[in-house]
Amino acid sequence: MPSAPTPVPLTLLRTSVRALRLPGHALRRPAAPVDFDTTSRELRVRLAGGLAGALFRGPVGAGLAAPMAGLGLRIVVTAIDDQVAALFNPVIEETSGEQETGPEGNLCLPDVRADVRRPRSVTVRWQTLNGDERTQTFHDWHARVLQHEIEILDGTLFLDHEGAQPVGRTVLADARAEQALASLYAEEPPAARRIEPVAIATFDPEAWALAPIVVRGAAHPVGPDLHPNLVRALAAGLLREQYEQGGVGLAAPQVGLGIRMAAVDDRVNPPLLLRDPEIIDRSDETSTMAEGCLSLPGWRAEVERPSAVKVRNHSLDGEPVDLELDGYLARIAQHEIDHLDGVLFTDRAAPDAALTPVSGPAAADEALASILADAGGPPPPSRGKAGKRRR
Repeated sequence: MPSAPTPVPLTLLRTSVRALRLPGHALRRPAAPVDFDTTSRELRVRLAGGLAGALFRGPVGAGLAAPMAGLGLRIVVTAIDDQVAALFNPVIEETSGEQETGPEGNLCLPDVRADVRRPRSVTVRWQTLNGDERTQTFHDWHARVLQHEIEILDGTLFLDHEGAQPVGRTVLADARAEQALASLYAEEPPAARRIEPVAIATFDPEAWALAPIVVRGAAHPVGPDLHPNLVRALAAGLLREQYEQGGVGLAAPQVGLGIRMAAVDDRVNPPLLLRDPEIIDRSDETSTMAEGCLSLPGWRAEVERPSAVKVRNHSLDGEPVDLELDGYLARIAQHEIDHLDGVLFTDRAAPDAALTPVSGPAAADEALASILADAGGPPPPSRGKAGKRRR
């Protein structure tokens, strides 16, 4: 039996109720249909496997819609009664039966729940992995899960239903740990300081080339009116996730937030919060070096950029301020500002530049091949690796 293709390494986004109100949020964007003429079966298998992997990576839920992992395609994966299914382009044909109220949540909104009224039965039409059309009527819990996930594909969430009142809020693990330590040592609980919960959407080179992924498309301006507490919480969330993943910059679109904000810390200069930034001048001198991205973990490509830039930024209070940046800090800022325009580092690489694996499974395969070659043994089976970059 041939081995299954390696799943795309998708990860669940994390967010809060108030962040859902920001423009361009990943969970508010209608998803695009999967085109079976242009999407290979292997890629469909890998996407379904990646969604299933994100669903089972925990906390385990009953279903997952692709936008929850930063993938703007109409795919739903469900795991109900020990049966895992992938539904491509699902459509609710009909609802029937009495309206019943039940508790619901979303894996991207940990600890937030609401009671939602839904019809007891639903008839769904969808395509299988192979493109075969199916229509089936589901009841009770199965019907509720499918209604919940399919409406996410249209940018609608369980909290949008009439009478749905959210209960609870997302609390980060480190905040819980601080509270627990205070209890253990009989200390006063630490002062609450809100950090926006975020998680980076991740892809591999093949999924990176898809148009409807969360890192594509121009972000919306933050503007001067965003509440200072939310600005601070967003900055804290971006910095925290950046440090957690070992990065030097992180843009809001990478975590599903479609606003023009990014956090930068090169560990040499003071950290920067880029808020509605615009590059207003570039040096004639350029430099070339390898770049990567936290949303494309384990891959690098050589990118030529101006060595220095002048950036029109905005302060924490929303006032314009100009920044003169050069060297590595200028490169990071350009990379992150590109993200705000939906431009990726691979778009800036030369047409003949190749993506090179530097960590992860592809790099491990190359390392094993080198070890086997040194020992005179046959190379390992190929997972496939990126050659020239995809545009």
